[in-house]
Amino acid sequence: MDSDTAWKRYLPLLWWILLILLLYFFIGFTNGSVGVKTCPDTMSGPEPNASRLIIRYFGNPFCVYCWIEDPIMRRLADRHVDVLRVEHYDNRYCTNLTKTYGIFAVPGFVFNITGGATVTHVGFLREVYLSQVICETTGSCDGAGAGATGSDGGSTAALGTNSSLATPINQPPTGGTS
Repeated sequence: MDSDTAWKRYLPLLWWILLILLLYFFIGFTNGSVGVKTCPDTMSGPEPNASRLIIRYFGNPFCVYCWIEDPIMRRLADRHVDVLRVEHYDNRYCTNLTKTYGIFAVPGFVFNITGGATVTHVGFLREVYLSQVICETTGSCDGAGAGATGSDGGSTAALGTNSSLATPINQPPTGGTS
């Protein structure tokens, strides 16, 4: 085989490598957009003083679990628009907040009830689990968390020891709190 045709065999491979490097640069350094990143980069729901529950969600475009969690958070924010505020943070750009809340991996969550408790969680959370937490803390139950409303009607005590946030991760939610 002569040297003129040997390098042509590797040309498609070189094009793929170049394409992957360009995609990595585009996604990795600019996160798909141009400009300076703000923290949080997206928000939904009422203003912080008007919402009963604020979920600060820390993610990253390179996190596989975040790819699953992102649409879940959007659905929950749309479903509970009156009582829930969801703030999305990219942990690559919001390092001061990740240190403040102790978020050392993604996905990470900070649950903050207005005028009450703050709970931090690191790791994937299923939609039914998040719906139960929203139901317990706000009283806004849409069926997914039905039957989980605490006797306090959604006060800050819902994040106490009987809360679904206090159960181990990926355990099935209980039927409610006692």
